Amino acid sequence: MWAPYGLERAVGAVVSKVLGMVLLAAVVVALLVPREPNIPYDHVWVWVGFGAFAGLWLTLVAGRRRLAASRPLRWLARRAGWVSWFLTLLGTAACLVVALNLVYPVGWDAKAMSNLGSRLAQGPAPLFYYRYLSRYPNQIPFAAISRMSWELKGLLGWDQRTVFALVNAACVGVSLQSLYVVVRRVRSAPSGLVAQVAGIALVALSPWVTVPYTDIVTLPWPILATALALTAATRSSRVAGVALGVAAVAALAVGFVLKTTPVATMAGVLALGVVVVASLLRRPRRAAAAGAVVLVAAGVFLGASAGADAALSRASGLDLTRVDTSRTPPLSWWVAMGMTSTQGNTKRYGAYNATMVARTVHLDHTELVRWSDQALRQRLHELGPTGYATFAANKVTWNLGDGMFWAWGEGSDATTPVPRHGPLTPWIVSWSHPQGTHYALRAGLTQGLWLVVLLAAGLGLLVRPYRRDVALVVASVFAIILFTLVFQGRSRYLLVYSPVFVALAAAVAPGGRNGLVQPARLALSRVRSRSAGRPRL
Repeated sequence: MWAPYGLERAVGAVVSKVLGMVLLAAVVVALLVPREPNIPYDHVWVWVGFGAFAGLWLTLVAGRRRLAASRPLRWLARRAGWVSWFLTLLGTAACLVVALNLVYPVGWDAKAMSNLGSRLAQGPAPLFYYRYLSRYPNQIPFAAISRMSWELKGLLGWDQRTVFALVNAACVGVSLQSLYVVVRRVRSAPSGLVAQVAGIALVALSPWVTVPYTDIVTLPWPILATALALTAATRSSRVAGVALGVAAVAALAVGFVLKTTPVATMAGVLALGVVVVASLLRRPRRAAAAGAVVLVAAGVFLGASAGADAALSRASGLDLTRVDTSRTPPLSWWVAMGMTSTQGNTKRYGAYNATMVARTVHLDHTELVRWSDQALRQRLHELGPTGYATFAANKVTWNLGDGMFWAWGEGSDATTPVPRHGPLTPWIVSWSHPQGTHYALRAGLTQGLWLVVLLAAGLGLLVRPYRRDVALVVASVFAIILFTLVFQGRSRYLLVYSPVFVALAAAVAPGGRNGLVQPARLALSRVRSRSAGRPRL
């Protein structure tokens, strides 16, 4: 991999430092003046979790030399690849147990898409679903996944939610193994194992794993694409490198078709590519090669996403001629909704706005575009520059400051009882459902872990120098934060990227002299050497 040059290093360093400060600000706000998500945290447990996990991190840093010399850790390091597969299987199994025992009657869009899958497995879908898909045509590819789950139900004789629990568990497994690959390539194998443990706690045990919707199905694609891209960059064989690179872009395309958010990674990668090309302009051959890679990546993404969309749309069994996309809200509608504040159990920044939906659902295309543009202009005028800056700060810290990722926040899920599915159901419900006895403890500890992940990533980005392989992860995280800032969203939209956040933290986390002091000294020595080389005035 070519070494980074002037412009690339400068831009990369600025983006890394800005992202680091944003992540640290989110931690400070979440600890001291939190913007509560759908279910407020018990902040005593948040502080307990934060202190415990931060203390564990500091303990590992302090004893790094003794640990590195210990026989168990050396044994673990030699067999890290096998251990990573064990952790992947363990996380997958834990995910499956949670998913099967936490099944409950979902509401909102998840219920609509599940019911649509059932109807498509039996025959033509009623008019109601075509009206829904005309409003949200991005759901059409997922309709194929939902239909397949119902068809597998009939083939295997299982319940549809059992089938989807298996699908979600498989997606979590791919995410955990990809997470290890990413961290092993940018840091070390032991760090990769630690990242997997954090991934199990944040994702594999999440209440989201039981929901038959796009979130967990999309989870593996951004982190898998990152793993493939990093592997491609280190292959000595050009053919293998190109094949893996194409596979990485194709993985992002599939994720984008299932859920819009993975486009953030592609946008970040393309932006990084443009900066690399601009940095190499004095080296025409390398600039041309880098430019060709950017163009090919963009072309593969467009082609693969179009192909995947067409294939899944056909597999859904829908009559696509009945989907009226003139009813689909324009981009300005999503941006305007992303700038509104609403009040539920807590204040929400740029989340779903039922009033906007009710006012626009019956408008034709021309009226919908006009209404959306006017709503966006009016909201910008109401906020003004200062007001928008305050709103943006609140929205970013609100989104980033929720380690449960909006669990139980959609529809009436939080108040829906969970039927008993087996002997483990009461125990799992006790710490996974808002009405459970231990939910406040579990949510607080999970939040504490998430804040330590953000803290490690933020501190690491501030003290470590720019690296191109880590820049791939930085660009992905930066882009998804920007995406959730601009458009309608909430912390659930960050769930898909939680493995990428963990990978970033594991990649750059300060780790003692070599992780914190040495990068700072290196940066200071660079500043001094540059100052010494300048002519004195």
